[in-house]
Amino acid sequence: MSSESKARGITVTIKYGKGYEETWAVFNGLPDEVRADLIRYFGLDEYAASGLTLNELVINATKVAHGGPIPMPTQAAQAAPDEAQVMQLLKDELGARPIQEPAPKGDPWADAGSSAGSPPWDISEKPAVNPMLAQIEACKSVPELQRLWAENQAAFQDGALMDAYKAKGRALKAAA
Repeated sequence: MSSESKARGITVTIKYGKGYEETWAVFNGLPDEVRADLIRYFGLDEYAASGLTLNELVINATKVAHGGPIPMPTQAAQAAPDEAQVMQLLKDELGARPIQEPAPKGDPWADAGSSAGSPPWDISEKPAVNPMLAQIEACKSVPELQRLWAENQAAFQDGALMDAYKAKGRALKAAA
């Protein structure tokens, strides 16, 4: 730490109890550094703590250290955040960016919602469907379904196909 930083720095000590032998947590640095350290150390909500003064933050951290619940935000913290704070939260927590802001290079999701054009991968008109599903559905009786299974056992290694086979068998038994 430079001598200038040390001259402008602060020290915050949070005691976990009243006695000297109790645990202490000591934070040194510039006020913004101490604020960030307190929030991280005590697991406080950074967004809620952004409306607190450093003094209020120290009081809340002390209450947490003494085993109390995390205090509710003060009146100042309950005020609606301005647009810049909301945008910063969206950027920091969710990786969001305004539409006008250019996307970073190499971002595969950059153009995902920008146009109604076709996606970069090939889309066929009909999704690929296992032809055995249609044959299972076409069976009119349990013996016919069993014959289909006996003739195509290798195809029934597919769990989804086997599930469809069992479902069709139950439906045919229930209808009989």
